[in-house]
Amino acid sequence: MNKQEKLKQLVSEERRLKASVKYHKDHAAEVQREAQSAADQLQKVKAEIKALKDPQIIEVTDHAVVRYAQRVMDLDIDAIRAKILTDDVKNQINAMGSGKYPIGNGFKAVCCGEKIVSVIG
Repeated sequence: MNKQEKLKQLVSEERRLKASVKYHKDHAAEVQREAQSAADQLQKVKAEIKALKDPQIIEVTDHAVVRYAQRVMDLDIDAIRAKILTDDVKNQINAMGSGKYPIGNGFKAVCCGEKIVSVIG
């Protein structure tokens, strides 16, 4: 196989692989949206169950806790994001997609699609 034929073959393979990567990323994003929708519905059902069992209990959401920490305690949320999503983690996600990636101190960032969805120990 001469150089021109090899180049043509590699360019064709590159196009095929790019399409495959895009397809899988799109599919992962769709699965993430469906999972988030199901999780949202689950939260609503749980809230309704809880309200019916004991309407006197008022819950503080994680969102409220984060906003309190950010606004009242002056916690720098962007600095925390930067500690989670380092250049090394970005490179790993770009290379391998969804998964669990070490972020230091024995913790891992859990990536689904194009989002870090959790941090686990």
